[in-house]
Amino acid sequence: MKPDSRRRFVLGSCLGRGGYGEVYRATLLSTGGLSSQVALKLVRADLQVPPDAIARLRDEARLLTRLAHPNIVRVIDLCRVSDDLETSRLALITELVDGCDLESLRQGASPIGLRAAVEVIGRVARALDSAWSSPGADDRPLRVVHRDVKPGNIAVGRHGDVKLLDFGIARFEGEEREARTATALLVGSLPYLAPERFLEREPQSASDVFALGCVLFECATGERWYDGVNPRDIPALATNRDRYEARRWERLASVPIAPALQAILANTLGWEHRDRVSAADLADQLEALALPGPALRAWCRQRDWPSLQVPAGALEGRTLYEATLEIPRTPASTPAPIAPLAPRFVRQPLVTVDPVDLPRAAAGGGRVAPVVVSLQRPRLASIGGGTHFVPMILARPPQALSLALPVAPAPGPPPAAPAHAPRWVWMIGCLLAFSLLSGFLVALASGLLGAIALFA
Repeated sequence: MKPDSRRRFVLGSCLGRGGYGEVYRATLLSTGGLSSQVALKLVRADLQVPPDAIARLRDEARLLTRLAHPNIVRVIDLCRVSDDLETSRLALITELVDGCDLESLRQGASPIGLRAAVEVIGRVARALDSAWSSPGADDRPLRVVHRDVKPGNIAVGRHGDVKLLDFGIARFEGEEREARTATALLVGSLPYLAPERFLEREPQSASDVFALGCVLFECATGERWYDGVNPRDIPALATNRDRYEARRWERLASVPIAPALQAILANTLGWEHRDRVSAADLADQLEALALPGPALRAWCRQRDWPSLQVPAGALEGRTLYEATLEIPRTPASTPAPIAPLAPRFVRQPLVTVDPVDLPRAAAGGGRVAPVVVSLQRPRLASIGGGTHFVPMILARPPQALSLALPVAPAPGPPPAAPAHAPRWVWMIGCLLAFSLLSGFLVALASGLLGAIALFA
């Protein structure tokens, strides 16, 4: 196949990088001579990518084709690309959102205003409601749970368009799904995980509503929901209903928030998922708020949009060609189990984060990478020149380390005390044994004396 008979991708700047993938701004040159700006999500070539990560990318492509909503990123195609000098790699082509993520918009000299931020969150709530109720191939609702709603996965364009990104770890119903999350693993981002996620309950739409409530709290106060709590203590706090509820009301009362907004936050950040407002109702309530300040589109027009501050990617400036796409349908896979480690910390579930965010995650600030909860046991390792010690385990990819945070075990019945007989029972038993032994000895002595008298 000649190069000019294939689609070409001229890669620009790197837009983001994750555990096994990276996203580039790219110019797509079609076989008909047309060009368009797209986002190209590539599987990284510098790591040994497990089959489950490939399956998740294919799942994401299939899922996004089902989710037709103006606030969900639109997928264009799934293909393999190569520059003819290396092995081809899988690539997901999506629309390009020319702007910044909400995490970046909250920072800097001119952060996004509350009215504009509430409008953004309202549109994301609409997207979550659509994802939950969109029909699948069998016309039954897909029941999509994003599982990683956070400011870094909410993109805002220069013209005020809002897109929910990165459905790579989303959970949805359907037999066409290839990748499966192992029962001992919990994926998401620690500051945005709903309490039920730590209790091994099946994720629901309410879990995404909780995460969106955390985002709303950040935009309204400039603080994270769990600020002031050591990351190690978040799982224990979230799994204790009384402690969590007491802190929820204390937290909401400690920050200056408009009463109407405080009521919305209270209904999204509750411990019991059944008591939370639905995504559709959350969108209605946010749209009904009357807040001062410029609306989203007006704020976007006034803003000076700087270039993204992302480390340069290895493929920037290169041209990739479309390769033959062969997607073997494999049975649902689960991650290979991690070998048990030295039992220094025994039977404690762990929360792990990407290594690049270890210092900031430990401090409770900065960007947050997705986390994984594993039921394996850690070993002790050091960070920061041996000055800070945390439990660690090796994670996949091998180059990554993971910060381990203990989760409070589920309460169970107290162990039964060993049964002990009363002391008087032991005394009676000893007396009976002594009497039997004495009778036996008397009878033996009498027999011996009778025998001696008989033979004398």
